[in-house]
Amino acid sequence: MTIRNLPPREIENESFAIIEEELKGRILPEDQAPVIKRVIHTTADFSFADTLWFSEDAVWLAKEAIRGGATVVTDTQMGLSGINKKTLERFGGQAVCYMSDPDVAEEAKKQGCTRARVSMDKAARLGENVIYAIGNAPTALIRLRELIDEGYRPKLIIGVPVGFVNVVASKELIIESGVPCIVARGRKGGSNVAACIVNALLYAMDETRGEGGASGKAALNGSSEGLQESAQPGTHQQAYIHNSSSFFQNRDCRYFPCHEGADPNTFNCLYCYCPLYMLGERCGGHFRYTKKGIKDCTLCTVPHQPDAAEYVRTRFAEIAERAGIHRSELSPVKEEETETGRALLARWNGEIPALSEDAMVRARAHWDSIAKPLHGLGKLEDLVVRIAGIEGSENVSINKRAVAVLCADNGIVAEGVTQTDASVTATMASRVAGLRSSVCLMAKTVHADVFAFDMGMLHRVEGVRDMHVADGTANMAEGPAMTEEQAVRAIKNGVTVARELASAGYRVIVTGEMGIGNTSSASALAAVLLGLPVDMVTGRGAGLSDEGLARKRKAIEKAIEVNRADPADALDVLAKLGGFDLAGMVGVYIGAALSRVPVLIDGFPSSAAALAAARIVPNCAQAMIASHCSKEPAAQAILKELGLDALIYADMKLGEGTGAVLLLPMLDAALSVYNSAVSFEETGIPQYTPQGGNAT
Repeated sequence: MTIRNLPPREIENESFAIIEEELKGRILPEDQAPVIKRVIHTTADFSFADTLWFSEDAVWLAKEAIRGGATVVTDTQMGLSGINKKTLERFGGQAVCYMSDPDVAEEAKKQGCTRARVSMDKAARLGENVIYAIGNAPTALIRLRELIDEGYRPKLIIGVPVGFVNVVASKELIIESGVPCIVARGRKGGSNVAACIVNALLYAMDETRGEGGASGKAALNGSSEGLQESAQPGTHQQAYIHNSSSFFQNRDCRYFPCHEGADPNTFNCLYCYCPLYMLGERCGGHFRYTKKGIKDCTLCTVPHQPDAAEYVRTRFAEIAERAGIHRSELSPVKEEETETGRALLARWNGEIPALSEDAMVRARAHWDSIAKPLHGLGKLEDLVVRIAGIEGSENVSINKRAVAVLCADNGIVAEGVTQTDASVTATMASRVAGLRSSVCLMAKTVHADVFAFDMGMLHRVEGVRDMHVADGTANMAEGPAMTEEQAVRAIKNGVTVARELASAGYRVIVTGEMGIGNTSSASALAAVLLGLPVDMVTGRGAGLSDEGLARKRKAIEKAIEVNRADPADALDVLAKLGGFDLAGMVGVYIGAALSRVPVLIDGFPSSAAALAAARIVPNCAQAMIASHCSKEPAAQAILKELGLDALIYADMKLGEGTGAVLLLPMLDAALSVYNSAVSFEETGIPQYTPQGGNAT
């Protein structure tokens, strides 16, 4: 046996080459591969390729946290010593372990519990910009889950304790928590594994290190010869997400689907080199970076090289259609508004076109001509007829659809009406802008484009269109949430959103919102506008306890008493008890009606805004379509007041526009019959005619 004398870097390079060889061509998700391989390198245990579990976007979110100077907390001194602190410090972060602190030991003795549990409590006081690297103590994971259930949201949990008692169960608790995490399922793990996962993330970001000793930038983005470092999600209105666990992951392509003017040598996405992939003809190979920084495929018949760029362009329309991506850049729409305030609202009310009775009659006649039972698709037929009236044509089309997520902070949060603090609004708005939130994932399945708008957040978020009126509303429990001028300005901004979407060719708009505390504002609006007791219109929102619900109801009652808004003056009610997101949605309803575009009502805040819009500018109600009935108590009463029927009853309360998005595939299915089904005349079957009774 020959012993070779190799320098450390060569040993590492050769080790990773062996790992690559023994993986035998197995395709690992691109963002996860450096972590998985480094864990294998640390443990010589290839089973981690199967047991390491990553929550959605865990690696990207971890890197963002590190860039933001996150503190890494370990549960052992061994784990702490294994982390590359110099690299972490270059990003402004630090690593700590509280297990040996005297105060932790004393408190653990007093409580009769483990030091791991108490050290997690101490770490939680650092705030939420924390990455936990737990390699030894399942009790640390169990305590973290308890803190999460109480509203704590760390940036990432690395859960890899080793052992037998509570180990497997504690890891599953973290997976089920909803917090970003990297977990080694099963019994295996250890402090060395926790530390090496942290290091793998650091090395992937560090230009001086990388998998197998290569440059980190080269390992992720090709060499410096041409390939640019890709933009992060949310940095541009056209940042799209493309995933494939079996072929590649590139979330950051800055050129697709519009390659015009791009230098082929700087393309950084497989779509740019391999149009066959999107056309469903992928070869099954996997890609690598060559020394020149060009992506090369082991099997593909179309080389991933710049000379394929022109071929991609010739098939761009086909590729984009297959990808289901039709997102447009929004261009400012300039409107000469001579009036202001209430006069402007009155003018808009007069300018909204009436439903086209002629188009609706023709749409109904077309439905009746199709070879099926009369009114066989029930309310779906009615909705298509309604959309024909809104659009002014029986040739109904909703092929291009947008979700407008209006984001704002609500001052009522100061009254303890929510589980989380206002910072979550900005966090979730960032996910919407990066197309990584719940509504974005759902919208992708129905080819809807999602846009985020800041109507009044406390913090600006990159990628969220800045249309904010103020940094959050005032606390309505102490006085008016907004001035009337601010409310009208927010409404006007919402009208602009709808007009810009209509100008970009969108044929249906889904209303969405993101604002911690907005169900309290919506409940206050509903109570006053419907004349109902607060208890009847106020629900648990994002899951309040009995104590939290009582506190929320008390705060709303106080707000109504303090402000004494006039129920007959919906603008007064909106200004005193609403939020900038709700006022913005009022504007979206108005702007959609002005543009003859149907607008889908989502859940409770969206429906409360719809009620306010229908009272402030009554004619806008004709463009509204109800999607689902929220689980919140007042939802059904609001829809009844608006004279609208929801098609979906699923006890949803997520918000963001998720419920309304679910109506789109139902409408698509109905329109497939409306546009393509065979007629009675074509079949030779006599056409059904109404014969009285309840047949229709």
